[in-house]
Amino acid sequence: MINDEQFQHPSPDDPGLFYTPFTMITSLCDAMSSIACMNLPKSYRRDPPKMKTILDLDLLSIARCRKHLTIATSCFFLSIVVYIILLVNSGQAGVAQLLVMNTLIGLLSIWVVVASVLIMISLNSGVFSIVLGAIVAIFLPWLVGIALISQATTVLKLAGAKSGLLGLSQTERDKITPGHCRGCGYDRTGLELLQECPECRRVPQVI
Repeated sequence: MINDEQFQHPSPDDPGLFYTPFTMITSLCDAMSSIACMNLPKSYRRDPPKMKTILDLDLLSIARCRKHLTIATSCFFLSIVVYIILLVNSGQAGVAQLLVMNTLIGLLSIWVVVASVLIMISLNSGVFSIVLGAIVAIFLPWLVGIALISQATTVLKLAGAKSGLLGLSQTERDKITPGHCRGCGYDRTGLELLQECPECRRVPQVI
């Protein structure tokens, strides 16, 4: 028996599975990996990937990784804009400035790749999906960054937390913290399972 302070269905028709375009792509990659493993000896085969539910995820870790990836992707995008401006005004930009910008863009792209891998790990993506995502992020860091930010935002929204541009407020973080009220984030430590929240009067539902 699970109460909704631990898990909350996003809708009556959706038992906790979350789908975004990036999720479907990574799921397809995992499925292809499983098909490839069918020709291997039985001792080398692995179980087919299972769809994850919100209950299986560390929502606080997802929120933290989403914030880092948002900052990294934003900085990378701004550096590209600055680099294009310097190229347009190449008569005023020296070789040293372009070299510095190239180095900065390279470092920021590495930051985006690392942040992308961390958020995919927190989303419980398969190993094949993480490797593929990291490879794509090397060449298209902004695209992978935006896709993963969108996926993380969807997961947090289904969990009942509203994400801002740079992350969650303390109240929204409390809502997804285990043992806290899903309605207002109140710490329910010491309260009975079905006792209403003293702060918002919300009664937990048992699933």
